[in-house]
Amino acid sequence: MNTTIKKWGNSVAARIPKEALDISNLSLNDSVEVISFPGSITLQKKTTKTWREIAQPIVNTKDWVFNREKENERL
Repeated sequence: MNTTIKKWGNSVAARIPKEALDISNLSLNDSVEVISFPGSITLQKKTTKTWREIAQPIVNTKDWVFNREKENERL
């Protein structure tokens, strides 16, 4: 899929094809985060999850508790 960056008021915009939205599971009025890299831009759906909700499946260790002071001692 290709599109062109165009001027839109004082900003620029690129139309996103519906097929791309369908594949990415995004829809009109979704809030997205813009992540910029040299030569590319990525749109990522914003999450309302807390850090603990995101990290829980990764950690998933019985009785694990994050201790900031203890972790900072390792540095």
